[in-house]
Amino acid sequence: MPIIGDLLHENPGLKIDLDLNDSIVDIVASGVDLAIRIAPLKDSGLIARRLVDNPKLIYAAPSYLERNGTPETIDDLEHHECLTFTNFTHWQFLLNGKERSIRVGSRFSSSGVDGFLSACVSGLGLAQLSAWDVKEELANGSLVPVHIHGVSPRDLAIWAVFPSRRQVLPKLRVFLDRFQRSLV
Repeated sequence: MPIIGDLLHENPGLKIDLDLNDSIVDIVASGVDLAIRIAPLKDSGLIARRLVDNPKLIYAAPSYLERNGTPETIDDLEHHECLTFTNFTHWQFLLNGKERSIRVGSRFSSSGVDGFLSACVSGLGLAQLSAWDVKEELANGSLVPVHIHGVSPRDLAIWAVFPSRRQVLPKLRVFLDRFQRSLV
């Protein structure tokens, strides 16, 4: 959102219809020019451009850690509230360069990052979040990173996804260039 105002001001002919949705939408059927996805991409025939890496860490409110202790291994996570997206049951980690999926559970999940970020700040559990999701919370001390010995959460890249191989329209190029600069 921080780039939208400047983009519209600098480009009077540009029109933006922003759909904030954590679901995977069929962009071809919906007539969407561009989707931004933060997930592993499946082979779908869509055209994707990697914009930037998106490193993740585990975070918790100090109050949660005081009540429940700090997990030290991935096996410890089964004894913790691990906040996730709705219908997600596993967290992905890298262990010795290989992916490992760990079943996690919680009494709370959310269809969007904002939901489980708020729950995490409220002390309801641990959350795997992108560093840019928690800048303010780290600065004010409402969240702290939780380091699990010997593993790291799987990083997900941020992708621009287009419906076809046709040439990228100038309006999309203007948006993507600004968006990509704002991520670094």
